[in-house]
Amino acid sequence: MKRNEAIYTAIDIGSSKITTLMAHFNLNGNLEIIGVGTVNSSGMHKGIVKDETKLSEDIRVSLDAASISSGVKPTPAFIGLTGGKLSSYNITSATSRITQADQRVSHAELSSIIHDTVPLIPDSTEDSLVQVISRGYTIDGVRTHQSPIGRKANELSVDSHVILAKKATLETIMQCVQEGGASIHGMTLESIASSYSVLSADEKELGVVLVDIGGGTTDIAIFQEGSILHSSSIPVGGYHLTNDIAISCRTTIEAAEEAKILFGNVGSAVMESEKINMPSRSGSDVLTIESSEIRELVRDRMSETLVLVMGKIKKAGLHRPPAAGIVFTGGTAKLPGLMELAEEISHSPTRIGVPKYITQMPEYISDPSYATSTGLLLWGVHSSGNDKTSGVKEEGRKSVANIIRKNFTHIPFLKKLTVSNETQ
Repeated sequence: MKRNEAIYTAIDIGSSKITTLMAHFNLNGNLEIIGVGTVNSSGMHKGIVKDETKLSEDIRVSLDAASISSGVKPTPAFIGLTGGKLSSYNITSATSRITQADQRVSHAELSSIIHDTVPLIPDSTEDSLVQVISRGYTIDGVRTHQSPIGRKANELSVDSHVILAKKATLETIMQCVQEGGASIHGMTLESIASSYSVLSADEKELGVVLVDIGGGTTDIAIFQEGSILHSSSIPVGGYHLTNDIAISCRTTIEAAEEAKILFGNVGSAVMESEKINMPSRSGSDVLTIESSEIRELVRDRMSETLVLVMGKIKKAGLHRPPAAGIVFTGGTAKLPGLMELAEEISHSPTRIGVPKYITQMPEYISDPSYATSTGLLLWGVHSSGNDKTSGVKEEGRKSVANIIRKNFTHIPFLKKLTVSNETQ
C-alpha cells in the first residue's frame, strides 16, 4: 500500500453495535473495504449517549480492530447521527444575481448562496447546524435538479434541506469520538448515509421512503425527484421488540432477544404454536411460553412502528408513499414477514435494502445491518470530491461540488461544517 494513498474511515455509532470500516481505492480503481471493527454498543441507548466512558471505550475497541485488520492507521472519520435530538427543515434562498463576468455559476458563488440561505444560529440557542444539502435550483426562473455550476445564468436560487442537532448531544458524541481515539472529518444523518449504499438513482428520482430500523431508533429519509424531501427519526427500534418480550414474558433480555430471533415472524400466515421454555428474570425457575405469544408481541410493536412511519410520510406532505415505495434497512429489516406487514399497512411496494456500490467487501458486510457504515464510506468518498468508484457513477451519483469549512466556535476540536452542493 502506498504511503500517500487515501484511506477512508467511517464509524457507525449505534445503540446495538459500533462498526468501524476502513477502505481505499485499489489498483483497479475500485473502492475496497480493508478493515472492519464491530463491537457491541454499551454506552448508547435508544440513540442517546447514556455512558460516555463506555461509549468512548467501545469506539476505541472498534477503531483499533479496524486498524489492526487493515494494517494502517485510521484517518479522520465520517460519523453518522441518529436519534430524536435531531431536526430538519427545507428552505429556499432569495434569488441572487450572478456576479461573475462571464455569467457562469462558480463553485464559490453557489456555496455562498447556499450558506447565506441558512439563518445564523446564535450560540445561546440549544441547536447546532450539522449539514446543509441542496435539493434543487431555480435558474432564470426554470426549476432544475442539475447542478448549475458552469452554466450561464442571470439569477439563481437554491432549495436546501437543513439539519440541526441539539448542541449538548452533538458535543457529547464528538467528545466520545475524540476520547475513543478518532478525529472527525464529517458528519451526516445515518438515514442519509444509508441511502448512499442501498438506494438507486431511479428510486430517488421516482420517489422513495428509506426506513432504517436500528437497535434504538428508526430513521426515515424521503426522496423525491432525485433529492431529499424529509428526514426524521422515531425513538423505536429492534431493542423495543426485545424489551416487550422481556416484560410480557417476565424473562431476561438475553432470552427475549433469542426468542425474537427464533419466533418473531410478523407475517399473516397461521403458524403452529409451540411451547418454549424461558428463564425467569430472577433465574430461580423456568417459564413456559407459547411461541404464538412472541409472534403477537412482535407483530403488535412492528405494526405500531409502521403506523408511526406512515405518520412521518404524511407530515412530509405526502398522502401515501411515493412510486418506488419503501425500502427497509438496518438489522431489524431482516425480521421475517416484515415486507408483508409493511405492504399491508402502507399499500405500497417494499423491499429490503442491502449494501451495494462497493465493489470489494467481505461477504458478511452485504447485510442490512451494515447499510449505515457502508453508506458513511460512500458519503465520505463523495464528500471528499472523489468519484472514481464506477459503481456509484453508474447510478448517476455526482461528486460533491465543494466543501465549505466553518468553525464551530463552541466545539474546539471540530473545525469544519459540510455544505453539500448537490442534490441527493
